[in-house]
Amino acid sequence: MNKPPSSLKWQLITRIVIAQALVVLLALALFVAFLWLSGFVHERYDRGVIDAIKDAVARDAEGHLILNNTPELAALRRDDKSLWFIIHDASGNQLMEGTVPDAYRTMSNALSNVLEARLGDDKVGAPRPDAIIRREDTSAGRILMMASTGGHLTFGRLAEAVGEGFKILVLPGLVLAALGALLVIPLIVRMTLRGASDIADKASQIEPERRGIRLSTKDVPAELSPLVEAFNGALERLDQGYSRQQRFLAQAAHELRTPIAILSARLHALPESELKSDLTRDAARLGTLAGQLLDLQRLEGQPDKFHAVNIVSAARQVVSDLAPLAFAAGYDVVFDNDAEVINVLGDRQAIERAITNLFQNAVDHGDKKGTISVSVLEPAVIEVADEGKGIPSDMRKSVFEPFNRLDDNGPGAGLGLNLVQQIMALHDGSVEVGETSSGGARVRLVFPQTPSLSDR
Repeated sequence: MNKPPSSLKWQLITRIVIAQALVVLLALALFVAFLWLSGFVHERYDRGVIDAIKDAVARDAEGHLILNNTPELAALRRDDKSLWFIIHDASGNQLMEGTVPDAYRTMSNALSNVLEARLGDDKVGAPRPDAIIRREDTSAGRILMMASTGGHLTFGRLAEAVGEGFKILVLPGLVLAALGALLVIPLIVRMTLRGASDIADKASQIEPERRGIRLSTKDVPAELSPLVEAFNGALERLDQGYSRQQRFLAQAAHELRTPIAILSARLHALPESELKSDLTRDAARLGTLAGQLLDLQRLEGQPDKFHAVNIVSAARQVVSDLAPLAFAAGYDVVFDNDAEVINVLGDRQAIERAITNLFQNAVDHGDKKGTISVSVLEPAVIEVADEGKGIPSDMRKSVFEPFNRLDDNGPGAGLGLNLVQQIMALHDGSVEVGETSSGGARVRLVFPQTPSLSDR
């Protein structure tokens, strides 16, 4: 099973959001790498002792503050000879380690309202303060810490800090960018591909009966122009092939008319017999088929020369000409019309050909009984119906295919309804197949309305 084509809109949204995220993450990674490799953060990082104490502080069974000898704290005790700190909790418990400067020792008992502070001399260019005060939530509860600013930043803490910054600053920006893309990109795609939508609409109008249509590259993105030009080239080649085929059919039909006429003349010279009648009828069908092919070729060459045709008059003429054939086959014939003048724009000879085909089909497939009715209805419809077996519903589309016959052993070449359909397509009309109340076939020729036309 083929997957449905993916949406360009969603492809763009997905790829742009992913690209934005990758660019931001790459920039963030490069920035962090620069800070880490340049030593900038190492020189200015003043929370090494505070962070180590925060992770190490705990309480013993009696609730007193203690310090676990974590690897980070152990490394500080080993490497930082100037390490000192003082820890207070809300209950007045205190831990102190190292040589605390006198100024800070006396200060430590008066910091109950301090949340965070950095202390030291105003030394120009000093990367770190002398001491830092910070209140933190730890496993031992909320404590106040005053400590020296030794130690160094570990990569784990840097990654943790970057992650927190990403969640607070970068991630909301990416979400906003995604929402913006979701709102803006569909509009951009729609505006950019408006020309492609127009081309799709025009391409849907291309049919075998409407050749010569080409797609315009105007307002089409440059990336799609080669596709449009290739499609136009394919249409050109198809039109040329179709034209060659039509010329061949027209020439073949024209060449057949002379031998058919000679055959008909020789048949008329034969003595009357059942065989002569059958051969004469078959020769007449050949002549009709050749004439239909020539008429269709003539129509396709000059559709702009259509004029007003009174389809009531055209249908009446066909019924008048073919009624004797129907009577001889055992049918009754009824002609009915809503008005005396119903005009359409077209070619009278071709319209009469279409009605003739339908009438002859009714004679051939009406089971030699009942009534063949021809009705001309407003606004512009010609209906031919019989009382035969009708056309099965599952074959009402396939009967219009060339050389397709309801009965393989029946008369005709299977081109009659196909030619009717092509004639109606040239008139911008349609053919509808249904059934009568008795189950017979009902075929309707529906023309576009042209109320302003007058008969000629």
